[in-house]
Amino acid sequence: MNKFYECIKNLYTKNDYDWIKYFSDINCISVISAIKSCDISLECLKKVTKYMYVLDNDCLFIYINSIIKKEYKVPWIKYYKKKKDTKVDLLHNRIRKYFNYSEKEYNYIHPTIHNIIHKKIQEYYVKFGVE
Repeated sequence: MNKFYECIKNLYTKNDYDWIKYFSDINCISVISAIKSCDISLECLKKVTKYMYVLDNDCLFIYINSIIKKEYKVPWIKYYKKKKDTKVDLLHNRIRKYFNYSEKEYNYIHPTIHNIIHKKIQEYYVKFGVE
């Protein structure tokens, strides 16, 4: 299991503090942002935010562990997934590479290219090799 998610699991399930020394290198702000996705812990986080930048990681984990409501298992946490590329996104990426546009340039002309592409989209799929 990922060390980050194991730390969150321990915060919700364990009553002792022995495990905290193994997670001292994890950023507390990222742990707090993962905990805030659970509605159960919002009252706890209101108390924690006062000390978030004052305490070091170990002390903050001890504080969170002492005030968070213990559960049998970890409540639902949002896992961020990479967005799947569609055929149109793939076509836009290939056009950007073909004309050697930077990201900033392409974002500026993206609406114009999008309108041009959608008039004859099948031709552009064939031309740029998108299946």
